Amino acid sequence: DNRMGGLISKARLRMQSRSLRGSRARRKLGSSDSRNLAASEPNTQGPGGARAARAGDSGSFDYADYSAGGSTSTILHRRGPSDSAHSAASAAGQRGWWAALLRRNHERAHSANRLPASPARGTHAANSDRTADMQPPRHTHGNSSSTNWDAAANTPKEPERAGAEPTPGPAHKVWSKLTGFIMPGGHNRFGMRDERAYTESIGFLLAFALASVAFIMWGTLVPKALCSTDQTFTLDNVSQRKFVAANGIVSDFTLSHTAFGHTMRGYSGYDISAIFPMIGQFAPDTFEALDKSTASMLSKCMTSQAAVDSFLESWVANSTLYTGEFATFPDLCPFPQAPQTSGAACMVESFPQFLSSKVGMLKLNASEIATRHASPTTSWVVIDDLVYDVSQYLTYATDPIVTNGTVDSNRQLREDSMFLPRALTQLFIDKAGQDISKDFDNLDIDGVMYKQCLSSLFLRGTTVTTKSPFACANTNIVAWVTFGLYFL
Repeated sequence: DNRMGGLISKARLRMQSRSLRGSRARRKLGSSDSRNLAASEPNTQGPGGARAARAGDSGSFDYADYSAGGSTSTILHRRGPSDSAHSAASAAGQRGWWAALLRRNHERAHSANRLPASPARGTHAANSDRTADMQPPRHTHGNSSSTNWDAAANTPKEPERAGAEPTPGPAHKVWSKLTGFIMPGGHNRFGMRDERAYTESIGFLLAFALASVAFIMWGTLVPKALCSTDQTFTLDNVSQRKFVAANGIVSDFTLSHTAFGHTMRGYSGYDISAIFPMIGQFAPDTFEALDKSTASMLSKCMTSQAAVDSFLESWVANSTLYTGEFATFPDLCPFPQAPQTSGAACMVESFPQFLSSKVGMLKLNASEIATRHASPTTSWVVIDDLVYDVSQYLTYATDPIVTNGTVDSNRQLREDSMFLPRALTQLFIDKAGQDISKDFDNLDIDGVMYKQCLSSLFLRGTTVTTKSPFACANTNIVAWVTFGLYFL
């Protein structure tokens, strides 16, 4: 504030100096005019007489008296009617501190240059310089000139006021208090009182509000338009968006630069559950490599280790699509692009890396499950909207029933290879292709634990469509453009 006050004081001093120089220049101009007038129009009426002026009908004269050699002469300054109107408008417009500053400058200038009364000698021509110094300052507006000087009192005239100030009403008082509370007091950027400062403050508030709304839209609406909130994807979605699906999980490896990601990009658009046979987690070497929580959960789910070993032995002996040594079985799996052809490397131990790029779950059609996956060779079931493929388990934990040379749709349980509870295994056989949620809840087993076990071994997808606002949080283009580039 002190610095601003100093700047304002300097500005006022400069304006005073310019005004003083301007008044002196106007006095010199008036002096030369009076010399020319005295030389061109001699005093024909004699000493003490008034000079006759040709005024005409369309103009008027300004009078300035002075004494020369004991006689009084009058100098007339021609002024047209348009000048008079302009002078009145100018006087009415000079208000406030600017008008006061002009009046003070005029008083100082004329008090310093005022001459004493009638000298005793000299002629009209000789006293023309003194006469010019006594002339009031003349203000030039365009091509016309006017004066706000009182010649009789030798002081600046008071500016004429257009009308009395209106008395503020109740609404004006309320508005003043409101603007004083919301906006910064009606002072402009120079620290002076200015009613237009309210307009500047309102404009600033509106601009700030619009910027805030734009930023909110940029951070909320634009991401929704650019990012997908889907948590479930059909096989067509997986193919179109170049995702990869496996065991009901959909992952995106388009931006991955790891060796595993590079391998997965070779299967873009496919369901590659065939190379992730999760029952292979029971193989001795693979089971030892599992994390403790997963190994503990699977240990609680299986009825006995002997049943698991018998299941693996039957799988190794009878499978044509899965091959390998018992300790690491399976080593080779069917190709995802050719499910009936074996030779692709199995990647059971790498499935946690697949989960790290998860974007959602695979969406399956419940009616398609009921029609296409309800046979002994391909048995899928639905529990709480999750789809489980138990075909591999039923193939080696049960035996087909042959009646009169025809394979029956029912199967016979193999007690030595059945590592899940008997009631649950029988439910898989009886309700293949159906939603068994209610029947599952009625079983005398730990439902929560076995749901986790089934999800770890047989999950293939879900039958419901879900959405999440955080599905694309890691690839939010707007967030990266707004904040990520700054940090980079």
